[in-house]
Amino acid sequence: MEYSSHNKEITCYILLDAFKEEYIKHTIFMKNIEKRYISKIEEQFGFASYRSAAFAGVYPETSNICTMWCYSSKTSIYKRFKPFLKFMDKINSKQIRNFIGKMFSGLLILSQKIGITKLHPVGWYNPIDIPFNLLPYLDISEKTTETKPGYLSTKTLFDLLRLHNKRFIYLGGSEDGFFLSHNYKKNIKRAINEIVNKNPDFIYFHVGDSDVFGHAYGPNGEETNFVHKYEDKFVEDIYKFLKDRYEIVNLIVGGDHGMVKVINTINIWEKLQNLSIKLEKDYIVFLDSPMARFWFFNEKAENEIREMLEKLDCGKILTEEDYKKYKIRFKDNRYGDLIWLANPGTLIFPNFFGWYKPVKGMHGYAPECEDNKGAFMIITNKNIEFEKRENLKMVDVFPTLCDIMNLPIPKSCEGKSIVKKGHI
Repeated sequence: MEYSSHNKEITCYILLDAFKEEYIKHTIFMKNIEKRYISKIEEQFGFASYRSAAFAGVYPETSNICTMWCYSSKTSIYKRFKPFLKFMDKINSKQIRNFIGKMFSGLLILSQKIGITKLHPVGWYNPIDIPFNLLPYLDISEKTTETKPGYLSTKTLFDLLRLHNKRFIYLGGSEDGFFLSHNYKKNIKRAINEIVNKNPDFIYFHVGDSDVFGHAYGPNGEETNFVHKYEDKFVEDIYKFLKDRYEIVNLIVGGDHGMVKVINTINIWEKLQNLSIKLEKDYIVFLDSPMARFWFFNEKAENEIREMLEKLDCGKILTEEDYKKYKIRFKDNRYGDLIWLANPGTLIFPNFFGWYKPVKGMHGYAPECEDNKGAFMIITNKNIEFEKRENLKMVDVFPTLCDIMNLPIPKSCEGKSIVKKGHI
């Protein structure tokens, strides 16, 4: 069936969260379709830095976005609840924690709807498993989504699309959940209806299944392998629909990172309790799943924690050379005075994203870790050629998308397009 369209060309970027190159063998369409480009792609350092890299082409130290949570007691929305949170922290109950988390999320959603706060999306403020007494010291690094004007001080892809009067669709990711395995028919119908109703120039789908299943069952779990069938069908159905509707289809499919099998855990929280220094009085800590970040209030705290971490053989304290390599030389200490990064396969447990049960798969390790890398492929019938690279950087996605759509690449972009010059 053919559909009429005002546009002759469409560019569609399907982000399969945590989809790595070896997963392609579990697919049919993605494995067999002719690909004009395919490689691995490195995860940007930090959990929250993907969006600023892929849609603005900038590294964390430029965007000032790295991990989801940062130290900022002055701006924390939780500081007004400090006495209540200190009291609640003494009650060690999973059920109460879940209730409090839902209560805060509900209050934030209500305050947004009645205009008290402009926080968006408020779901990012869910306290997950962060100890309640630490919340007043913390804030999130992204105050709005990447599609909104003012997301960064530099131009984003969505800024350029608006500037050049091009329409776009954004489903999933930071806007809302988009999980194919929950209800495939409902989600594919929703996606196609969006395309028909909005007639876009650019489409972005962020599909979360591989990430959720990879964490829960491991990167090679049967359940994880099975969910790739939904992802493959979605890519095929969207591609065939677009082929019927547009003369030129540029389909980009890839993961923002891979997934590493968890083989051991380290209890840093317990080790901290055995030191003479005290939390809040001497230091603050944030336990991301593969990294521990510290803020020191005195020299004694720094010395004791450094000594404890240096004895661990399952990770390392990042050096100045690491900060330079990963582009995380920030102007302040919001992301930590010290960062300890676990070796691939080591999980900090308990951690502030999972206190009660360890996961079987994790990402967020050093970007050069092979299993931590995602897949990246381009399928297009456009007369265009690509420069082959063994490892693509996440910041290279933005200028590549710009070249494919004939949009100007801002001077602020730190990535390099893989489109061969003179072949657009």
